Amino acid sequence: MSLAETQSAFAAFLRSGEEADAPPFRAAGLHIYLNNYRSQLIASLEASYPRTRQWIGDDAFLHAAVNHVDRVHPRSWTLDAYGHDFADTLDALFPDDPEVRDLAMLELTLEQAFVAADGDSMTIDAVASTDWDAHPLAFTPSTRLLSITTNVADLWCWLGEGNASQPVERASEVEACLLVWRRDGTSRFRTLEADELKALTCVLGTRSFGALCEKLVGEQGFEAGIRCAGLLLRQWISDGIVAA
Repeated sequence: MSLAETQSAFAAFLRSGEEADAPPFRAAGLHIYLNNYRSQLIASLEASYPRTRQWIGDDAFLHAAVNHVDRVHPRSWTLDAYGHDFADTLDALFPDDPEVRDLAMLELTLEQAFVAADGDSMTIDAVASTDWDAHPLAFTPSTRLLSITTNVADLWCWLGEGNASQPVERASEVEACLLVWRRDGTSRFRTLEADELKALTCVLGTRSFGALCEKLVGEQGFEAGIRCAGLLLRQWISDGIVAA
Protein backbone atom coordinates (compact mmCIF):
# COMPACT_ATOMS: atom_id res chain seq x y z
CA MET A 1 0.00 0.00 0.00
CA SER A 2 1.49 3.34 -1.07
CA LEU A 3 1.91 6.32 1.25
CA ALA A 4 -0.81 8.22 -0.64
CA GLU A 5 -3.22 5.30 -0.31
CA THR A 6 -2.46 5.01 3.40
CA GLN A 7 -3.03 8.74 3.91
CA SER A 8 -6.29 8.56 1.99
CA ALA A 9 -7.53 5.63 4.08
CA PHE A 10 -6.51 7.38 7.27
CA ALA A 11 -8.36 10.56 6.26
CA ALA A 12 -11.47 8.53 5.38
CA PHE A 13 -11.39 6.94 8.81
CA LEU A 14 -11.10 10.31 10.53
CA ARG A 15 -14.08 11.64 8.59
CA SER A 16 -16.36 8.66 9.11
CA GLY A 17 -15.10 7.04 12.31
CA GLU A 18 -16.06 3.68 10.81
CA GLU A 19 -13.82 0.68 11.32
CA ALA A 20 -14.42 -0.32 7.69
CA ASP A 21 -12.56 2.83 6.62
CA ALA A 22 -9.61 2.31 8.92
CA PRO A 23 -6.19 1.80 7.31
CA PRO A 24 -5.48 -1.90 6.81
CA PHE A 25 -2.47 -1.88 9.12
CA ARG A 26 -4.78 -1.08 12.09
CA ALA A 27 -2.24 1.00 13.95
CA ALA A 28 -2.45 0.87 17.73
CA GLY A 29 -4.15 3.91 19.20
CA LEU A 30 -5.90 4.81 15.95
CA HIS A 31 -8.94 6.05 17.88
CA ILE A 32 -6.73 8.52 19.73
CA TYR A 33 -6.23 10.31 16.41
CA LEU A 34 -9.97 10.15 15.73
CA ASN A 35 -10.81 11.71 19.10
CA ASN A 36 -8.16 14.39 18.65
CA TYR A 37 -9.46 15.22 15.17
CA ARG A 38 -13.05 15.62 16.36
CA SER A 39 -12.14 17.49 19.54
CA GLN A 40 -10.08 20.03 17.58
CA LEU A 41 -12.99 20.71 15.23
CA ILE A 42 -15.38 21.14 18.16
CA ALA A 43 -12.89 23.42 19.92
CA SER A 44 -12.61 25.58 16.81
CA LEU A 45 -16.41 26.01 16.77
CA GLU A 46 -16.43 26.90 20.46
CA ALA A 47 -13.73 29.52 19.85
CA SER A 48 -15.57 31.01 16.85
CA TYR A 49 -19.06 31.15 18.38
CA PRO A 50 -18.76 32.00 22.09
CA ARG A 51 -21.95 34.08 22.33
CA THR A 52 -24.00 31.55 20.39
CA ARG A 53 -22.77 28.95 22.86
CA GLN A 54 -23.65 31.26 25.74
CA TRP A 55 -27.16 31.73 24.35
CA ILE A 56 -28.13 28.10 23.73
CA GLY A 57 -26.08 26.56 26.56
CA ASP A 58 -23.11 24.20 26.66
CA ASP A 59 -25.04 20.97 26.16
CA ALA A 60 -27.05 22.21 23.18
CA PHE A 61 -23.94 23.74 21.62
CA LEU A 62 -21.98 20.50 22.03
CA HIS A 63 -24.83 18.58 20.38
CA ALA A 64 -24.84 21.05 17.48
CA ALA A 65 -21.05 20.91 17.16
CA VAL A 66 -21.01 17.10 17.06
CA ASN A 67 -23.78 17.17 14.47
CA HIS A 68 -21.74 19.61 12.38
CA VAL A 69 -18.57 17.51 12.64
CA ASP A 70 -20.53 14.45 11.49
CA ARG A 71 -21.99 16.28 8.47
CA VAL A 72 -19.31 18.74 7.41
CA HIS A 73 -15.67 17.92 6.80
CA PRO A 74 -12.87 20.51 6.69
CA ARG A 75 -12.30 21.92 3.22
CA SER A 76 -9.55 24.43 3.96
CA TRP A 77 -5.99 24.37 5.22
CA THR A 78 -6.98 26.50 8.24
CA LEU A 79 -9.36 25.69 11.09
CA ASP A 80 -10.52 29.32 11.02
CA ALA A 81 -12.60 28.48 7.94
CA TYR A 82 -14.16 25.33 9.34
CA GLY A 83 -17.15 26.96 11.00
CA HIS A 84 -18.18 29.22 8.13
CA ASP A 85 -21.35 27.19 7.48
CA PHE A 86 -22.08 26.33 11.11
CA ALA A 87 -25.10 28.67 10.96
CA ASP A 88 -26.72 26.28 8.48
CA THR A 89 -26.37 23.43 10.97
CA LEU A 90 -27.85 25.58 13.72
CA ASP A 91 -30.72 26.64 11.47
CA ALA A 92 -31.60 22.97 10.84
CA LEU A 93 -31.41 22.11 14.54
CA PHE A 94 -33.25 25.21 15.81
CA PRO A 95 -35.87 25.96 13.11
CA ASP A 96 -38.17 27.69 15.61
CA ASP A 97 -35.41 29.85 17.09
CA PRO A 98 -34.15 32.14 14.29
CA GLU A 99 -32.10 34.21 16.71
CA VAL A 100 -29.65 31.29 17.01
CA ARG A 101 -28.76 31.53 13.33
CA ASP A 102 -28.66 35.32 13.53
CA LEU A 103 -26.22 35.20 16.43
CA ALA A 104 -23.97 32.74 14.63
CA MET A 105 -24.04 34.79 11.43
CA LEU A 106 -23.18 37.96 13.36
CA GLU A 107 -20.22 36.25 15.03
CA LEU A 108 -19.03 34.94 11.67
CA THR A 109 -19.42 38.31 9.94
CA LEU A 110 -17.56 40.13 12.70
CA GLU A 111 -14.74 37.59 12.38
CA GLN A 112 -14.64 38.04 8.60
CA ALA A 113 -14.50 41.81 9.03
CA PHE A 114 -11.65 41.41 11.51
CA VAL A 115 -9.48 39.39 9.10
CA ALA A 116 -10.39 41.41 5.98
CA ALA A 117 -7.65 43.21 4.09
CA ASP A 118 -6.49 46.54 5.42
CA GLY A 119 -7.71 49.72 3.76
CA ASP A 120 -7.30 53.41 4.49
CA SER A 121 -10.41 55.39 5.39
CA MET A 122 -11.30 58.71 3.84
CA THR A 123 -11.39 61.72 6.17
CA ILE A 124 -14.09 64.35 6.25
CA ASP A 125 -11.48 66.96 5.21
CA ALA A 126 -11.14 65.28 1.81
CA VAL A 127 -14.80 65.74 0.89
CA ALA A 128 -14.51 69.28 -0.49
CA SER A 129 -11.61 68.42 -2.82
CA THR A 130 -13.23 65.30 -4.30
CA ASP A 131 -14.87 65.30 -7.73
CA TRP A 132 -17.86 63.15 -6.84
CA ASP A 133 -19.12 62.96 -10.42
CA ALA A 134 -15.83 61.73 -11.86
CA HIS A 135 -14.77 59.09 -9.35
CA PRO A 136 -16.47 55.93 -8.05
CA LEU A 137 -17.13 55.62 -4.33
CA ALA A 138 -15.10 52.82 -2.80
CA PHE A 139 -15.62 51.22 0.61
CA THR A 140 -13.10 49.56 2.90
CA PRO A 141 -12.59 45.79 2.41
CA SER A 142 -14.12 44.96 5.79
CA THR A 143 -17.50 46.57 4.98
CA ARG A 144 -20.36 44.06 5.03
CA LEU A 145 -24.15 43.97 5.17
CA LEU A 146 -25.84 41.25 7.23
CA SER A 147 -29.56 40.54 6.86
CA ILE A 148 -31.23 39.55 10.13
CA THR A 149 -34.67 38.36 11.21
CA THR A 150 -34.54 39.08 14.95
CA ASN A 151 -33.34 41.67 17.47
CA VAL A 152 -29.90 40.05 17.46
CA ALA A 153 -28.16 43.40 18.05
CA ASP A 154 -29.94 43.69 21.41
CA LEU A 155 -29.21 40.04 22.23
CA TRP A 156 -25.53 40.62 21.48
CA CYS A 157 -25.34 43.50 23.93
CA TRP A 158 -27.25 41.61 26.63
CA LEU A 159 -24.98 38.59 26.28
CA GLY A 160 -21.96 40.85 26.55
CA GLU A 161 -23.33 42.01 29.90
CA GLY A 162 -23.67 38.43 31.06
CA ASN A 163 -27.42 38.10 30.51
CA ALA A 164 -28.30 34.78 28.87
CA SER A 165 -32.09 35.07 29.08
CA GLN A 166 -33.68 37.92 27.16
CA PRO A 167 -36.83 38.30 25.03
CA VAL A 168 -36.48 37.55 21.34
CA GLU A 169 -38.28 39.79 18.88
CA ARG A 170 -38.83 39.11 15.20
CA ALA A 171 -37.75 41.81 12.77
CA SER A 172 -40.44 43.78 10.98
CA GLU A 173 -41.68 42.81 7.54
CA VAL A 174 -39.19 45.28 6.08
CA GLU A 175 -35.83 43.53 5.78
CA ALA A 176 -33.64 44.31 8.78
CA CYS A 177 -29.93 44.65 8.27
CA LEU A 178 -26.71 45.28 10.17
CA LEU A 179 -23.70 47.16 8.87
CA VAL A 180 -20.51 45.36 9.92
CA TRP A 181 -17.00 46.74 9.52
CA ARG A 182 -13.57 47.02 11.17
CA ARG A 183 -12.07 50.23 12.46
CA ASP A 184 -8.96 50.77 14.55
CA GLY A 185 -8.43 47.01 14.81
CA THR A 186 -11.91 46.33 16.20
CA SER A 187 -14.91 44.80 14.43
CA ARG A 188 -18.07 46.87 14.86
CA PHE A 189 -21.70 46.79 13.82
CA ARG A 190 -24.81 48.93 13.93
CA THR A 191 -28.40 48.53 12.83
CA LEU A 192 -29.40 50.22 9.57
CA GLU A 193 -32.73 51.97 9.19
CA ALA A 194 -34.65 51.08 6.03
CA ASP A 195 -33.81 54.35 4.21
CA GLU A 196 -30.09 54.08 4.92
CA LEU A 197 -30.08 50.43 3.88
CA LYS A 198 -31.62 51.30 0.51
CA ALA A 199 -29.11 54.13 0.04
CA LEU A 200 -26.09 52.03 1.00
CA THR A 201 -27.26 49.15 -1.19
CA CYS A 202 -27.55 51.60 -4.09
CA VAL A 203 -24.01 52.91 -3.62
CA LEU A 204 -22.50 49.47 -3.10
CA GLY A 205 -24.15 48.32 -6.32
CA THR A 206 -23.33 51.33 -8.52
CA ARG A 207 -20.25 52.73 -6.71
CA SER A 208 -21.67 56.11 -7.73
CA PHE A 209 -22.47 58.85 -5.25
CA GLY A 210 -24.07 60.76 -8.11
CA ALA A 211 -26.51 57.92 -8.72
CA LEU A 212 -27.50 58.04 -5.06
CA CYS A 213 -28.06 61.79 -5.27
CA GLU A 214 -30.26 61.39 -8.33
CA LYS A 215 -32.27 58.66 -6.60
CA LEU A 216 -32.84 60.72 -3.46
CA VAL A 217 -33.65 63.89 -5.41
CA GLY A 218 -36.26 61.93 -7.36
CA GLU A 219 -37.79 60.68 -4.11
CA GLN A 220 -37.51 63.77 -1.90
CA GLY A 221 -36.98 66.79 -4.14
CA PHE A 222 -33.75 68.64 -4.86
CA GLU A 223 -32.88 70.30 -1.55
CA ALA A 224 -34.06 67.48 0.71
CA GLY A 225 -32.48 64.81 -1.51
CA ILE A 226 -29.06 66.50 -1.64
CA ARG A 227 -29.14 67.18 2.11
CA CYS A 228 -30.02 63.52 2.81
CA ALA A 229 -27.19 62.29 0.56
CA GLY A 230 -24.73 64.59 2.30
CA LEU A 231 -25.76 63.42 5.77
CA LEU A 232 -25.46 59.77 4.74
CA LEU A 233 -22.00 60.37 3.27
CA ARG A 234 -20.91 62.13 6.44
CA GLN A 235 -22.15 59.19 8.52
CA TRP A 236 -20.29 56.64 6.39
CA ILE A 237 -17.08 58.67 6.49
CA SER A 238 -17.45 59.05 10.27
CA ASP A 239 -17.91 55.29 10.56
CA GLY A 240 -14.67 54.83 8.61
CA ILE A 241 -16.11 52.65 5.85
CA VAL A 242 -15.44 55.01 2.91
CA ALA A 243 -12.03 54.28 1.43
CA ALA A 244 -11.90 56.79 -1.44
